[in-house]
Amino acid sequence: MAWVLRGVAGARRVEAWNLAVGQGARVTLTLDLAPPPGPWTLEGRLPDGTALCLSICSLRPEGGRWTGAVEAPPPVEASYASTPEEWLYCTGVDMDTGERAIPPLSPRDLAAVARGRPEQAEHPERLEACLNGWLDGVEDLLLPPPPGEREARELTARAAAAKGQLGVVHGVDVRRLASAGWGVVFAEDDPLQALRRAQLAPLLAHRQAGAGPRYRELVYRAGWDKPDFLASYGASPGRVDPACLPYYLLLVGDPDQIPFDFQYQLGVQHAVGRLHFDDLAAFGRYAASVVEAETAGSDRQPDALFFGTTSDPGVSGVTRGLLEPLAQGAGRPVCGLTGPQATRDRLLDTLDQRRPALLFTTTHGAEHRAVETEAQRRTQGALVCHGWRGPGAPPAPETLLTGDSLGDDAHVHGLIAIHFACFGAGTPRVDTFTRSLLQGRGLAPRPLRARRDQVSWLPQALLGHPNGGALAVISHVDRAWSSSFRHMTGQGAGAPAERKHFEALLRGLEQGLPVGAAFDDFGTWYAERDSSLRSLMELFLEGEAVEDRDLAMRWMAAKDARSWVILGDPAVRLQ
Repeated sequence: MAWVLRGVAGARRVEAWNLAVGQGARVTLTLDLAPPPGPWTLEGRLPDGTALCLSICSLRPEGGRWTGAVEAPPPVEASYASTPEEWLYCTGVDMDTGERAIPPLSPRDLAAVARGRPEQAEHPERLEACLNGWLDGVEDLLLPPPPGEREARELTARAAAAKGQLGVVHGVDVRRLASAGWGVVFAEDDPLQALRRAQLAPLLAHRQAGAGPRYRELVYRAGWDKPDFLASYGASPGRVDPACLPYYLLLVGDPDQIPFDFQYQLGVQHAVGRLHFDDLAAFGRYAASVVEAETAGSDRQPDALFFGTTSDPGVSGVTRGLLEPLAQGAGRPVCGLTGPQATRDRLLDTLDQRRPALLFTTTHGAEHRAVETEAQRRTQGALVCHGWRGPGAPPAPETLLTGDSLGDDAHVHGLIAIHFACFGAGTPRVDTFTRSLLQGRGLAPRPLRARRDQVSWLPQALLGHPNGGALAVISHVDRAWSSSFRHMTGQGAGAPAERKHFEALLRGLEQGLPVGAAFDDFGTWYAERDSSLRSLMELFLEGEAVEDRDLAMRWMAAKDARSWVILGDPAVRLQ
């Protein structure tokens, strides 16, 4: 929550921490600069709307913050603790500095990014810090259209999908591949296409036997978007007709060859998964794992493991507001590891000993400013477990769950994993937040964060494990915002939670739906959020006043919803 500290020679916006109003009250403040000369007054509102104006008789530095005594507190008993409820966080930790990859932002900050006018932010210095390491690598200055028009055009193209009907045409049973259809999509220009197909032969034969005449092998041509692809096979947007194109589609290959954007677009109507491994042999291991799990079964137990860290506000809100309520409503036995219990070693031990069929995690994701070395590639998108000491301390190796954390004897065969973490599924050349910041300055970024679009190492290691691979991993390509599941018009972490799409995913999996069909509500969620943001941006372009909090929450929800993807075959089921 933003407060204003007024002195005799000016005012500063501050964060108020551990504020208690009453006898002997004190307040802790976070300021980017030293406070103006006193005496001071602190003005703001509590989360319940109570307006306060406090006289501060002293301020002294303490542990990087300023602590002051409240003089003559008003006759009201109220408290405000931990962190400002309005502030918005990303679940990412910079591996090089140990700081939050994106500092906490106010609604006004994020609204300025959404409008394409970062200079209007409440804390422009925070947005500027997000561009460290990027400004030296931008292309020549461009002459883009006004930011609002550019944003509206992008949203108009993507939100068109929201006008179509989701799902399949009447009479199609998504539980049966013979009815819904199953297809594999290879990149036309992939030089390894024949080798990858050979590795996947057991899975392809298995799916052909299940889908019968509705089994298809398809190609994606470089430069195609979703309408191009659909038109080439006689299909159109709207409800999926498996007589034209299968409902279940598995994209095979590098996201440089079949882009993430294409996967996002196609996933609004179809059940889409992606399979990519840096190791060619892993395609064969994954194919064998799926066929074995669906014909002979696996040793997974009917348990769900819910694992969430609470190390700081950037992730505790997701664990408390999303993971724990989902665990309480789960329709199967639950094992919970949260807070201090959520260590990497406890997670690995539980996966090996209890062997749950479902894993749901809420953690920070590890990230690097640029993914250039093999070591960086293997930790990008890793899960930051309990033990991270907090901002300013790079996560120690023993706090990271990476692909290399899984020994060759790990037991993950048959697992379905869901990770709420920045870059848990993959990393684009330039993340959406940074791209929006640069475009607001009239700049075009070079691909510094990743030399190319890439699938994260942890899901590759899970799916292609030599001791039998996981069946599917669901996570983010891009950043994960910790308030993205909150109501779009609410106050950050204090807004009501919207968990329906997560609840539908878990319920669908528990009822035996293929993972792609259980994931269908995420397509609806994305289309609705994107359409809602587009409508608000149209008002902005027409000169209407748009409230910062409303715009910030809608932008965050739409961008976050877009980046959820399935890695693995969308037709697999919970064991």
